[in-house]
Amino acid sequence: MGLPEPGPTPTDDALVTRWIAGDETAFDKLVTRHGPALHGFLKMTLGDSAAAEDAWSETWVRVVRARSRYVAQGQFRAWLFSIGRRCAKDQSRSIRRRLRLGAALEEHGARRVVTSPALRLVRSREARALDASLQGLKEEHRSVLLLTYRYDMSSEEVGQVLGLTGQQVRSRITYARRLLKESLARRGVGDDR
Repeated sequence: MGLPEPGPTPTDDALVTRWIAGDETAFDKLVTRHGPALHGFLKMTLGDSAAAEDAWSETWVRVVRARSRYVAQGQFRAWLFSIGRRCAKDQSRSIRRRLRLGAALEEHGARRVVTSPALRLVRSREARALDASLQGLKEEHRSVLLLTYRYDMSSEEVGQVLGLTGQQVRSRITYARRLLKESLARRGVGDDR
């Protein structure tokens, strides 16, 4: 293991600049810094580990291809997550096409080609209810909650990822929280205060 870099931790923009100039270790640092959060976001967005892995990999491929178009304004994380969100949408469409194909083949007597997802870890009733409630929300509401609360993005960062103003994000958060609370209440989970 190497020694830590002297001085302050480089910003994302500084790492992107070094990467574009040919420093591949700068790219590695960006992946290390943002990769786990991006993967978590994609997993919660898609609801499937394998699909999240595919979208995660595709996100980084697109980042590599688009790196010269990145404008250094301190918004790398939001730029990365917006690319990831588009990859998740593409992956979701691909999954739906495969499921439709599997159903069509099944209808015509062929064996189903879609495999079931891997067994999930056993979680508490509340965690399962929260996951189910989040998955039951429209993508636009699920994304705003995940980016705000799980990934601690500001309204402006979330707005950049989703193509909204900060005020639109705050309004959507209020509405999405209400929808989530109602869904949890229907599942018997709620605030007992």
